[in-house]
Amino acid sequence: MISALSDLKDSILLREFWKGNGCKALKTTGHEEAQKVACDVEDVVKLIWIPSFEQLQSLQKGFLSGTISFREVDKFFSIFKGNQKYEDLTKEMKLITSRNDSQGPPLNSVIDMRIRQIEQYHKLHNCIHAARIILDFKTNNGLEGNFKVVEDLLNQVCLNLT
Repeated sequence: MISALSDLKDSILLREFWKGNGCKALKTTGHEEAQKVACDVEDVVKLIWIPSFEQLQSLQKGFLSGTISFREVDKFFSIFKGNQKYEDLTKEMKLITSRNDSQGPPLNSVIDMRIRQIEQYHKLHNCIHAARIILDFKTNNGLEGNFKVVEDLLNQVCLNLT
């Protein structure tokens, strides 16, 4: 555990998982013992470290295999949206996969490919948002004309991403 924690100490995602599991642990230990809210080392390992590390490994596996869902991308990677943030996400994924050193350069190309896919997914969401604005504007202002391309885009994407 110490080795893994040391290797992953700069992981933003691990910190997020740690915070979430820490809150759950405090609630759990707080309910069990009304006055005592502190956790001992065994509680930290069992209630915080193990679930956090398992979440990180599961996320890594889904990310590398491409089986991560859009919902998971939205949930876990929302803090990495934006141009500069994709570089941060790349660094994060390289950090959490660094324990898989034996996979070498092909692992880096998989990470880069997945980051591009996430970036495209975020751009697609921006297009959906723009299409909704256009159609709302059309409706609110009683505009007429051929908005079929915008409607088709919105309908196609909404069917596939929900």
